[in-house]
This record gives sequence, structure tokens and C-alpha cells, in this order.
Amino acid sequence: MTRPMLVAVAVLAVTPPALAAGPFDGNWTGTAISYSNLGSPACKGTVAATAKNNVVTGTMQGAAALWHLNGTIEDSEIFNGKIDQFPLTGNFSANLFTGTFVGSAECGMKQIFLSRSDIHS
Repeated sequence: MTRPMLVAVAVLAVTPPALAAGPFDGNWTGTAISYSNLGSPACKGTVAATAKNNVVTGTMQGAAALWHLNGTIEDSEIFNGKIDQFPLTGNFSANLFTGTFVGSAECGMKQIFLSRSDIHS
């Protein structure tokens, strides 16, 4: 082998494989609501998230605070993550996501409902 060919082989050997697109890649939007305190504006919010390569990041805008969301999609549809410091779990299916987390004592358990607004390629 010539020297340029050895360099090319070495570069290929250390280049990490590209991450495959996940089945739920795209932008997701929706709402979060607490059924234990429907009247409180603090217990509602709008959610915007992006899924790419089975990693989800986003925000929930409540009446007085912006919460950060992150996590991963595992086993093709199960989501495990956090919204700020609170554990968030849920399921993706086709173009819908439903999840739950327990936030503040005032709001108790919240449910998140998202729909896919576009698809990344």
C-alpha cells in the first residue's frame, strides 16, 4: 500500500458511524396539564420538543417558568427523561406522544400530550 492509501484507511477506521435516524425524529408540540388542579395557571403549559436520533430535547412554558425537557427514546417507543429535575416517562406512537411527570406539590401529576408537527430526515 502506498502512504496516501494508508492514511485513507486509518481515517476510515477511526471515523465513528453516523447515527441512524430515529422513527420519531421531528418537531413535537402540545400541552401539559394537571388534572388535580385544573384551575391553576401554574399547572398548565405549552410544550415544544425536538426528537433526533432517539434523543429528545425541549421546553415547557408554564405561567411563570420555563422548564427544560430532555431524555431518550428506548425500545422503539418508550421515553425516559426529565423535565427539569422531575422524572418524565411516556410513549411515542406514530405521530403522538403521551407522558407523565410529578412536578410541584401544588400541581401533582401532570400529563403531556404532543403531536408531531414535522418530520426530520
